[in-house]
Amino acid sequence: MKILNLGPISRQAIGGELAGGAAAALVSLSQCIGLGIIAFAPLGDSFLGYGVIAGVMGAAIVTAFSSVIGGSQGIVSGIRASVAIVCATEIAHLLPLGIEPHLAMVLALFTLFLGGLIQIGLGLCRAGNVLESMPHAILAGFVNAAALLVVIGQIKSILQIPDSESLFSNGIGFGADTLARIGIVVITVAATFVSQRFLSRIPGIIIGGIVGTAAYYVTLGTGLPLDLGGTIAEIKLHGGSLEPIVGFFGFVSEAVHTTINQGAEALRWQNFAVPREILPDILTIIIPATISVAVLQSLDTLITLSACDEHTNQNSNANRELIAQGVGTAVSCGLGYLPGSGSMIRTRPSLISGGRTAWSALFSSLLLVFMIVFMAPVVRMIPNAVVSGALFVIAYDLINKWSLTLVRKLPGSKWQDSKALYTDVLIITLVIMVALALGVVEAVGAGLAVAILAFVAQMSRSPIRRILRGDVLHSHLQRDDR
Repeated sequence: MKILNLGPISRQAIGGELAGGAAAALVSLSQCIGLGIIAFAPLGDSFLGYGVIAGVMGAAIVTAFSSVIGGSQGIVSGIRASVAIVCATEIAHLLPLGIEPHLAMVLALFTLFLGGLIQIGLGLCRAGNVLESMPHAILAGFVNAAALLVVIGQIKSILQIPDSESLFSNGIGFGADTLARIGIVVITVAATFVSQRFLSRIPGIIIGGIVGTAAYYVTLGTGLPLDLGGTIAEIKLHGGSLEPIVGFFGFVSEAVHTTINQGAEALRWQNFAVPREILPDILTIIIPATISVAVLQSLDTLITLSACDEHTNQNSNANRELIAQGVGTAVSCGLGYLPGSGSMIRTRPSLISGGRTAWSALFSSLLLVFMIVFMAPVVRMIPNAVVSGALFVIAYDLINKWSLTLVRKLPGSKWQDSKALYTDVLIITLVIMVALALGVVEAVGAGLAVAILAFVAQMSRSPIRRILRGDVLHSHLQRDDR
C-alpha cells in the first residue's frame, strides 16, 4: 500500500489541477468565514474574528492531510454547518454554568479534538460500511435542523436580537436600519442564484459576495444615517498553539484532584474557578457532543466520497480517508483551529474546473492559507450582512432533498401501504423539533432512539403474514392425466 496519496502529475494536467484548487479555495473561503463565525458566536463579537481564522486554517489543514495521506482523489474539506452548530450549542450550554468564555472555547476545541480521535478509531476498525448503514432519516433530520438553526441565527443577526432571546420575544420591528440590512442580504442572495444560473463556471457565492459588498459600500457612501451592521471583526492571525490540548489536560488533572480532595469546593485552573458541583454537568455536555461530531463528520466524508467517486469513476479507500480526516481534525483542533470533513459543496467546483486528483485539493489548501494571511485586511472589509446572505445560501444548499421528496409523497398515501414512509417522516420531524427546542446533540439521541424502537417493533413481528391451506385455496397449475 502506498504511503502518500499524491501521485505524479503531468504538465498537461497541472493547469486543470490549479484551476480546480483555485475554485475550491474561493468557495471554501466564503463558507469557512460564515461557519467559523457561527461556531464561536455564543462567545460574543470579540471572538468572531478568531472564528474566521480558525475556520479557514482548519479547512486548509484537514484538506492537506486528506490530499497527502488520505484514500480519495480531490476531496476538499472544511467545517460543516452541522458541526459548527454542535460547537456553538456546546458553548451555549457551557456558558450558563458559569464557565468563562475562554475556558468554554478550550473545552469546545478539545471536544472537536476528541471527535477527530474517534474518527481515526473508526477508520482503523474499518467502520466505514457500518456508518453508511445509519438510518438516513436521522441524518436528514439533523441536516434540516442545522439549516433552520443557521437561518434563525442569521435572522437574529440582521434584526440585532441577542442569541439568548427568542426570535419573537419582543416582537419584530422593521425600521430604516433593519430594512437596509435586509436589502443588502436580498441583493447578496439574488446575485448568488442569478450568477449560478448564467455564470456556472464561477462560484455563485463569490459573485453574490462581491455584489452585496458593493451594495453595502455604495449605501454607506450616500451618507445616510443607517446602521448597516458593520463588517467582520478584527482578524488576528496566529500560528496556532497547543493550548487547547495542554489546557484541557490541565483542566482534567485539576478536576481529578478536586474530586479526590473532598475539601475543595472549586476547581481552580489558571485564572478560572469552576464550582465542583457543575463538573458532572460539563461531562454530560462534552461526551454527547464528541460522539455527535465524530459521527457527523464521518458521515459527511463518506457521502462526499461516494459522490466524488461517482463523478470521477474512481474507487476510494473510505477507511483510509476517515483516518486522514481524523488526523487532520485532531491536529487542527489541537492547534486551536476548527475541524473539517469532506464537503461536496467545496469539491464540486474543483471537479467542474478540471481538478481530478489529490493535487487539486492540496493546491486549494495552500491557496486558503495564502488568502487568509495576505488578504486578511480585505476579508475584514466584508459586511456582516453579506456574510448573513451567504449563510442563507449555504442553508438552502444544506436542506436535504430526499426529505422533501418524502413530504411530497405523503398526500394520498395510506398508513398500511407506506409505514416506512411515515416512520422516516416522523423521525425527521422529531429530530428537527428536538434540535430547535433542546439542541442538536439531544436531537441525534432522540432520532437514534426512535429508529431503534422502529427496528425492534419491525423485528418483533412474525415474518409469516398469512397461512393458506390446500383445501381452501387450490393451485391454478393444470397438469395432464399422466
